[in-house]
Order: sequence, then C-alpha cells, then structure tokens
Amino acid sequence: MKCMVIVLASGVWAASVSPQAARDQDTPPARGMQDTEHAAVTEARITDLAFLAGSWGGPFGEPDADGAHDYVDEHWSAPRGGSIVGAFRWTRADGSLLMYEMLAITEEPVAATDDRPAPEADGAARRVVLRIRHFSPTMVPWEGPDDPMTLHLAAVDPAAARARFMAAPGEARLTGVVYHRVQPDRLTVRVDLPAGRPPLEFRLSRLGRPGHGLEPGS
Repeated sequence: MKCMVIVLASGVWAASVSPQAARDQDTPPARGMQDTEHAAVTEARITDLAFLAGSWGGPFGEPDADGAHDYVDEHWSAPRGGSIVGAFRWTRADGSLLMYEMLAITEEPVAATDDRPAPEADGAARRVVLRIRHFSPTMVPWEGPDDPMTLHLAAVDPAAARARFMAAPGEARLTGVVYHRVQPDRLTVRVDLPAGRPPLEFRLSRLGRPGHGLEPGS
C-alpha cells in the first residue's frame, strides 16, 4: 500500500481520486480482534504477514474520456530480519507518474520509539508497526524527516491472509489500512480515512504470471 497511498497534507489524494468500494464485511480476524482506537496486537509476529510478498498491480479510479484508468503497482518483500519492505507507484491515466511510496513493516518491542529500538528481552511484549513515506516523481519527500505515517497491527489472521492496521496514537492523516489476499493472485488494500471520508480500495492482481495482472502495454 497501498499502501498503500493515503490522503496527505497536500490534498493530492482528495483532489485526484474517487473512492471505489465500501468497507468489506469479512469475518473478524483470529488475532487481536480489538476495535478500540489505537489498539495493537502484541502476540503477532512479522511472519504472520508473509502473505503480502510479491508484486501486485491494477487499474484505479474512474476512466478518463478515452477509457484509460490510473494504474498502481505495489511490491512487498518476504519477511527477513524482523521486517518487510514495500514500494508503491501511482501512474496517471495519461502515463505520467504521480508519486511513490516506500513502506516498512517491522516487529519491535513495545517500548521502542520511532528512532530508537528498545533493548531486547526474553518474553518482552512486541508489536508490528507499518510506516509509510511518500515521494514526488523526483523523490522529494512529502512528509517531514521524522514524520512517517505510522500504524500498529490491530488484527491478523494468517490463515485467511488478512491484516488490519490502525493509526498509532497521534496519527491523524488516516485511521487504518486493511490488507486482504482474497485469492492467491488477488490482493485488496483498503485505506480508511478520518473525518467520515469514504475509504479508498485498491483491487490488485499478482504481476508477472500469464493472465494475472499484466501491466498496461505488456
């Protein structure tokens, strides 16, 4: 993610995209079924999110006058070293580049801060954190140097390939992100926005397999 793309202070999202789908009504995940604001799962591990690994892409938004859509692609590594890294790219219907995202999901002790990990301790509570940064086509950062969008894993069901992140305390630019691999070659990313705005939903297909999510022009 999608993130994942999220409404930014610059307002680019609000001005350039149309919401596609309402919130899904799936069965709640197996772990961390809290709905409390800023709740976080402490028994989850980074390997619970291995289902994200791979390259995903698909059209987004309403077609233009020529029937062309914006296109997004998202790429996730496998878990390693207590982390998963991701990249996201958004191109407009005319083929021009809108923006990039860099994403990191990390497993860390609950006492860790954004710039300093907590000491390792046997049995210490841990959490899984998603951080997102956006960049212009020339890699100019949109967020401040110490201000990535930050979310905590609030629910995960590895068997159902579904995870829900909720905004960390103090994070007001979005309220949550849900990843759900609905089929082996289909991934949906739902971005929940504050102030009652409708969610954004990206419906992506796995790239690089014949008949599965080939990029435009491929």
